[in-house]
Amino acid sequence: MENKTMNVKERAMLVALSISVWNARSYDRNISEKIAKEHNTVTDVGRYNKRLLNKAKSYESIIQYAGDTRKWHYANTLPWSDTGARILTAQNFPHYSEEYRHRKERLDDLRSIFVSEYPGLKEDSKTLLNGLYVESDYPMDHEIGERFSMKMSIYPLPSGEDFRVDLGDAEVAIVRRRIEEQTQAAQVLAMRDLWSRLHEGVSKLVQRLGDPDAIFRDTLITNLRDLCSLLPRLNLTNDPELENTRLAVEEKLAGCDPQLLRDDAAVRARVAAEAAKIQQTMAAYMGG
Repeated sequence: MENKTMNVKERAMLVALSISVWNARSYDRNISEKIAKEHNTVTDVGRYNKRLLNKAKSYESIIQYAGDTRKWHYANTLPWSDTGARILTAQNFPHYSEEYRHRKERLDDLRSIFVSEYPGLKEDSKTLLNGLYVESDYPMDHEIGERFSMKMSIYPLPSGEDFRVDLGDAEVAIVRRRIEEQTQAAQVLAMRDLWSRLHEGVSKLVQRLGDPDAIFRDTLITNLRDLCSLLPRLNLTNDPELENTRLAVEEKLAGCDPQLLRDDAAVRARVAAEAAKIQQTMAAYMGG
């Protein structure tokens, strides 16, 4: 019998993405205590948090880019556990690592712009905060760049065969079996995630196209197109049913012209019917 865990281990790894940013906010204990006293209540009923920068574009660009990068990371990986690591397939590794390199370079560029503006932004904050300005709320000029970072860590998928501890044979067998069970359960969860992504994209299409008065953006189609392009690299178990469904979505739905769907009621109705049919087929594979 094939060892499914070992088979998956040859096709995937675990990846953890860590992004750190300075939150540019600070808790002001004095103001919190003052407000509590004025309202005759306890101090911990509320917290006054100061915004330390005045909507600096260079800072907001970093925050937005960090958020976009987290979304990209989740889109290109599969769930594993609640520890932060996610499954990265070997097939998607070249794409992921190359994109990570570009994103890290871009984040470094954005950080450099912010660091160069930081001393001036602090001066502006003295006016913005007036009496609430506290120098110790701010990192030193030469330290602020260290508050922004991005790091990728790669780990092998665990396997019961790798477990080596000085225990009795029975105990070792129990632990190894548990590792195998956890890995196989994670594998099921990962594939369910892919089915859910595709089902969600098709369901949105069914909902929008089924309403003749509904207005939709081009992203209704382009997002589905992007997903169809990504799924082959994430198909952890090479599930043929998922691939067949993906091909049907790509051929009958993702290739449609969004403007034509808006302008031509007959085309819209036909595509809506195709989408509903695919949606119904997918429900059988998803247990509902």
